[in-house]
Amino acid sequence: MRPYKGFFTSPPPIDRAAVTLISIGESDMRPQPARFRRDKGWHSTQLMFVVAGSGVGDVAGAPFAAGVGDVCLMPKDLSHGYEVAPGSDRWHYRWIEFDGACVPNLLAMFGLTGRAHIAHCDAIAEPVEQVFALLHARREAGLHEACALLMHILVLIERAAALPIAQQPHAVSVDAVKQHMAERLDQPLALAGLAAAVRMSPFHLNRVFRQRTGVPPMRWLRQMRANRAKALLHRRELKVADVGRAVGYPVLQHFSRMFKQETGMTPRRFVREIVRGPASTPRGS
Repeated sequence: MRPYKGFFTSPPPIDRAAVTLISIGESDMRPQPARFRRDKGWHSTQLMFVVAGSGVGDVAGAPFAAGVGDVCLMPKDLSHGYEVAPGSDRWHYRWIEFDGACVPNLLAMFGLTGRAHIAHCDAIAEPVEQVFALLHARREAGLHEACALLMHILVLIERAAALPIAQQPHAVSVDAVKQHMAERLDQPLALAGLAAAVRMSPFHLNRVFRQRTGVPPMRWLRQMRANRAKALLHRRELKVADVGRAVGYPVLQHFSRMFKQETGMTPRRFVREIVRGPASTPRGS
């Protein structure tokens, strides 16, 4: 695989009225403190193809985990963030950013609306390489041909998106556990209870959940709670203690510890620096 620098295009308005590529590039993220967060979405949709290591993140509070050969789709109109997965020393991915009036219908056509993570997309490695080589060689003159390759890439992703449930017998159980968690973030949850909900042993659930997501179920739960908390902390009428209780932590100290472990900052610092900005005053507890 040839390394490439980032390339940012300048498509004409008529291209933006349909679909066009905005930028391409690659990133080799390292563990903490490296994190990336877009709380207000982005100016385009970003397709990320993992070529080494693994990463975790969320889209609008729904977590995902991605390994080599997987694709992540970061929507332009929803908050999202990502980082190197726990236990991994890197997350190396290539990105293609695309935008245009037709993009929402395009994603819907390929069945990718709301899909943040698609596994087993190794088949797109060659067309992704072709997009990178084309735009670095021809610049804007290659935009239309690159868009044609993007259509091919989306076809291959659509094909991969249909595979996991049929090929992995425990996929339904893992998805059911995720849904069980999402509906009970304010309640005490333990591995034994999650396993019982899908008629598995705790050991078996832990193993298959990690195989499908890259993280154990209780780490996934903490990520969901932290992401939900970040969304709630933007509501100025809620105190930090209220947010902690809403995500299953009635003891403020325990909530603050979990939040800092998952985000790198305390809830009050998040409010002060992210929600309100540097000139903010502390929120009451």
